[in-house]
Amino acid sequence: MKVTLLLPPTDVRNCECFQLPNVSIPILTGYLRSHGVTVDQQDFDVRYHAQTRHDHKHLDFSLLGNRRLILDYLHRRLPGPETAKIAAIEDALFGICPLQKSDLFGISLVDFKTDFLLNSAALLANKLRRTFKAPVVIGNRTLPRSLFEEILAAYPVFDYAVYTNRSEEALLQLVERIRRGGTQPLAGVVERRASGQTLTHPDFQDISCRMCPPDYRGYPIAQYALDGAAILSRYNCQAPVFRKLLQAHGARRQQLVISRFETSCRGKCIFCEAPSVAAKSNCRKLEDVLDELRLLKGLGVTGIYFINSQFNNRYEFADALCSGMIREDLTFQWCDCVNFRELDEKLLDKMRASGAVKLTFGMETGSARLLR
Repeated sequence: MKVTLLLPPTDVRNCECFQLPNVSIPILTGYLRSHGVTVDQQDFDVRYHAQTRHDHKHLDFSLLGNRRLILDYLHRRLPGPETAKIAAIEDALFGICPLQKSDLFGISLVDFKTDFLLNSAALLANKLRRTFKAPVVIGNRTLPRSLFEEILAAYPVFDYAVYTNRSEEALLQLVERIRRGGTQPLAGVVERRASGQTLTHPDFQDISCRMCPPDYRGYPIAQYALDGAAILSRYNCQAPVFRKLLQAHGARRQQLVISRFETSCRGKCIFCEAPSVAAKSNCRKLEDVLDELRLLKGLGVTGIYFINSQFNNRYEFADALCSGMIREDLTFQWCDCVNFRELDEKLLDKMRASGAVKLTFGMETGSARLLR
């Protein structure tokens, strides 16, 4: 069984000063591979911005922002000249990455903020289904089920949509159904039936988020490499310390990736969407995190952009992780969110020694009266 997971082109990049590899596809890949599934990862977005949109200046890619136009194309309601314009864009998108036949194609709708992303995914799906005669599934764990129901009702090129917080397990269920055949329920999935009608399967009873390590093997992370000067220039800072950093590290190649090991939280900050203090910890095991860091080092990664609820949700874990990173020379440059509760000067020193370069604090107030 082979699955191809891909990130479609978008017109909205992430909010960091420099572009980072997508992490949703490597997380899905890691989970599927751990269950014996062959997975190919493709990033259409980075190649679209680096080359395709420049090589095809005669094409009006802004048309991808017009939902009505793309839907008319997919439903074959456009006149010939307009159809030719969209078909040319579809061919250009399809040629961005080399693709081979798979039993299932999955498209991540991460950072879904505009119709551009959805429509580029739809044109890719249209071409994939015609070329390889294989089903296409879309997904994003943060989007509501009702939105996916609307998308599948409107776009005839998507066969399934994964809406659950446990997207890795839902995707594996779908893979197993395709592998074995049958009509068994697919928890957390919206399905297009042969009649064209959609069927929404109920979500898992327990929808708490599991932590699965990302697997970047085969992901084009080299497309995101930068040198130190390129990174520092994004911050537009003329302070003397930045000038010293440029002299010391400006020419050094930096290969950054995103990772995480916990999204649960022991805090009760009212501004945060992380699972509450009552939720069970979903933190990965220490050795599992160290195994991932060893693999990343072997892939040439130099920096990690952690997206945990916070690095130091538990003092003992943060201390042991830093110790392991130092002991095994896994001292990537890294950044993450941290809290004031589980923190002292000793741990700060150890974080710095393990490679921390930026810590982001979230705090409601230092006033007990305001907290009450």
